[in-house]
Formats: sequence, C-alpha cells, structure tokens
Amino acid sequence: MLLVAVIFLVFLGIMLHKSSSPLLQESKEADMFLTSMVEVTTPCQISSYYTNVRELISYCNTGLAVCSSGQTACSVLQGTIRLILNQSFYAGPGKAIKGYEFIALDNSTGIERKINETWVFAHGGGTTKLGSQKDIGNKVTLKIELYYD
Repeated sequence: MLLVAVIFLVFLGIMLHKSSSPLLQESKEADMFLTSMVEVTTPCQISSYYTNVRELISYCNTGLAVCSSGQTACSVLQGTIRLILNQSFYAGPGKAIKGYEFIALDNSTGIERKINETWVFAHGGGTTKLGSQKDIGNKVTLKIELYYD
C-alpha cells in the first residue's frame, strides 16, 4: 500500500511539473534581446530629451505624444523596432535563425491582446521556436519568438 502511495505521489509530481511549464520554451538570447531593446534610445525627442523604446511604447500606447520632429510616437516606435529587429536577427534560409515574431501585448484588461496590428513584426518562420516575454511596465508585455528550423 505504501509503495502504491509513493508511485502515485511521484506520478502526481511529474504531471504537475509538466502542466506548469510555459508554452514558450525560454531562450536566454531572446530574454537578453528584450532586456536590451527597451533601453535603446530612439530618435524621438519629447520634452527636450530623447526617449528610449520603453518610454516610447508608453507614449504610443496612450496616443498622446508627438516627437519634436512632428512624427507621432507610434511611427517612430515602429521604425525603431523594425530597425532593431533587422539588425539583430539575420533570419532566413541558410542562417541559424530562420525567422522571428515580435509582438507587443496589452495586459490592462487581464487578457493579453495585441496592442496594435502594426506592432506585430514577423520575418521568415520555422517549426522549432524559442523565445521570451517580458513585462515592461504600464501593463505592457513584449514577446519574441525565434524560429530555428
């Protein structure tokens, strides 16, 4: 009887461990990328200083900011994120990374949803994906998935 109880506990522990594992297999490369990306200074100057990506996401999410150049915060953010992704991941056939998908998610309602379709950046694709997601404050989560084959 004791043996049956021990086997049951081991089985239960394995099942609980499997169910609590994340759907997205974590990548240190992707995590470091997101951590660095939000600190990149953008060409958008607001209130006499240049904003970083994290600040610009906040401005864009509220829709209230215009850069001193006259461009909206969102248009500068789009261009900056696209540039960072293209310079960071050389994705495609014959490369280690076959593709990527980057999404900004709004968590303000308790349900993750894309902030804006224009904030979804994808290139290439594959079957094996590793990635990371990071809460950057103001109820915004950034998520990146890297495709390897």
